[in-house]
Amino acid sequence: MFSNATNWMTKRSVSWALYDFADQAFAVLFLTLFLPLLVKVHYGGTELSIGLTIGISLLIAAMLAPFIGAYSDATRRRNIIVGVSVVVTVLAILGTAYLSLIPALIAAGIASASQRIAKDIYNAKMTEVTKPQYYGFLSGFGFALGYTGSIAALLVAFVLLQINGWENLAGIQAVFLQSAVWLIVFSLPMLLFSPDLKVKTVGNMQAVYKRSLQDLKKTVKRLPERVALLRFFIASFFYGNAMNTIIIFLGLFGSQNIGLSLKELFPALGLMALTSAIGALGAGKISDLLGPITVLRSVLLAWLAVVLIMIQIETYVGFLVVGGLGGVLFGAVWVLGRHAISVIAGKEEIAKLYSLSGIAEKLAGVVGPIVFGLLATVSGYTAALISVLVFFSLGFMILPRTFEKE
Repeated sequence: MFSNATNWMTKRSVSWALYDFADQAFAVLFLTLFLPLLVKVHYGGTELSIGLTIGISLLIAAMLAPFIGAYSDATRRRNIIVGVSVVVTVLAILGTAYLSLIPALIAAGIASASQRIAKDIYNAKMTEVTKPQYYGFLSGFGFALGYTGSIAALLVAFVLLQINGWENLAGIQAVFLQSAVWLIVFSLPMLLFSPDLKVKTVGNMQAVYKRSLQDLKKTVKRLPERVALLRFFIASFFYGNAMNTIIIFLGLFGSQNIGLSLKELFPALGLMALTSAIGALGAGKISDLLGPITVLRSVLLAWLAVVLIMIQIETYVGFLVVGGLGGVLFGAVWVLGRHAISVIAGKEEIAKLYSLSGIAEKLAGVVGPIVFGLLATVSGYTAALISVLVFFSLGFMILPRTFEKE
């Protein structure tokens, strides 16, 4: 099946990648742009309330992810987990749009947590739809497809806002409804055309769950012996802080700190999605050639430069430049992290290691947004951005220089 370079593109692999098309649109429309604006402008919340909501939601996701991942490895029932998570996320999106401040924040937290859990299981499924020599490229293709979905979703949202109004609550509610429908429609191809692998009978569910937890404990106990892997997880905690924070607060930074209107933010986020697709495809291909850690170290250095520029910008043009450059690096980091785990892990432990990596990133989502939200509320966005700079620096310093299978 994989006799030449084009044979990675099968119905299973393309259907799998379409989930990124759904997921990235959710991230842009819900997390980056409209949730912060809804809470800050229409519900009377603060940056700190936004940071606390996402932070607590990711803490819950971090607590659940390893157990769900271990269960997923034992049963291979990945599509069921993703499907349930999609339903929960959709209901939570709708709740966020039509409730008052506190219930809406709770619903937003549920949406964030369920989406992150589904993403971990989706990542683990990659090893079931292609061969190892195509992991990097397929990972990049998925992210590129996802960012293309973000652009398409922004175009649809533009039309909805033109009809329902740019600055009123009805416009945001229409976009939230779009986000829910989008997630359902573009999750279906993977669930329908990329079926789970069949496994031998695993016994009763209690035994499966117990065995899964035992396997997970063994993996955790081995981490001190696997120095490169342990350092990668710690590094991903720190640079994950920065990435999660930028995702959540970029739109609010543009509107509150630079004074951009919602209509002005759209081209900037569209440009960011476009360059993210380029970064994802490029990083995936280069990662196959040079290895994910070598490329990731260079990308983190570039992120330091972009954040330094971000601290200085005061104009729309500057925001566009940051969005374009940051987009390339966003696309690259996620692809390289997913590829790194697939390089070091065997198929029998892939979901557990994705879950452990997800724990580091989710815990980063606890610390980063809360620190940023607190500093932005108390001291302003310059102090908040310095915290992002610190997190990227720590991630670069801790990241191992080599990352071979241990």
